[in-house]
Amino acid sequence: MTARSLNPNVKIVTRAGQQRYAQAIRTSGADEVIIPEYEGGLMVGRMIEKYYPALRKLD
Repeated sequence: MTARSLNPNVKIVTRAGQQRYAQAIRTSGADEVIIPEYEGGLMVGRMIEKYYPALRKLD
C-alpha cells in the first residue's frame, strides 16, 4: 500500500506464503502475487512432461 501511494504507476510483484493470502495481497494493490510452492509445482510438472512425454498420452 505504501509503494502504491508513493508511485501510483509502479508495478508491484510480491510473494505470498499460501494461496489463501494471495487475494488479500492483490486487493491491497499488488499487480502480481507469486506463491513459490505453486510455481515450483508447475515447474516440476513441466519437467515431468519434458522427460516423460509418454505419460501425457495416458490421459
